[in-house]
Amino acid sequence: MKRPACLLALLCLFLFSACKKEVETDAYLISKKLQEVIKAENVVRVVPVPDWIPGGGTITYFPDYGKTYQFDPPFFIISSYSYNLATMKRYYLSDIDSEKTLFLVF
Repeated sequence: MKRPACLLALLCLFLFSACKKEVETDAYLISKKLQEVIKAENVVRVVPVPDWIPGGGTITYFPDYGKTYQFDPPFFIISSYSYNLATMKRYYLSDIDSEKTLFLVF
């Protein structure tokens, strides 16, 4: 009886030690930070932008672009496009039509 109890205890120890704690990835931490900025700064829209605009021109947005988005780590999703947050280079705040906007540079 002592031997099966020891084997059962060892098996349980093995199973519990094999379970890993959920690790917060860089993309998850970035997502959390961006959501804090959005809340703290009362951001109305979030817009992904390229690091370099071909020809040095400007980008024009539809009036409601960036108002509907979703954070689903490791991705940022907007208008059925997804962007990997782990590849984001930086972010900055500015205004579009006097609405506070968070720009995500990829």
